[in-house]
Amino acid sequence: MMEAEGENLPFISPWIGGNEITYLKEVFENGNFVGNGDFSKRCQRLMEEKIGIRYVGLTTSCAAALDLAAMSSEVGFVDKVIVPSPLQLLPQPSK
Repeated sequence: MMEAEGENLPFISPWIGGNEITYLKEVFENGNFVGNGDFSKRCQRLMEEKIGIRYVGLTTSCAAALDLAAMSSEVGFVDKVIVPSPLQLLPQPSK
């Protein structure tokens, strides 16, 4: 486990700094491993309160979020949508 202070968090590596293990045990005990469970609902409520908006929707993937965005913006079947390459979002090695 990593300490919170004074260390950089490694890329794509979990950081355990609080109640994560307890929460994981709760998930296994409840058997709800998919979205829209208790933790998803808690996260939505927390974000609604912190951001101050009426509704927050969580998705299970970037693809699902893009699909929802396209449907809500009335993008048509023949329309072209430009999105960034997922690889551009990853840290690039310095030259």
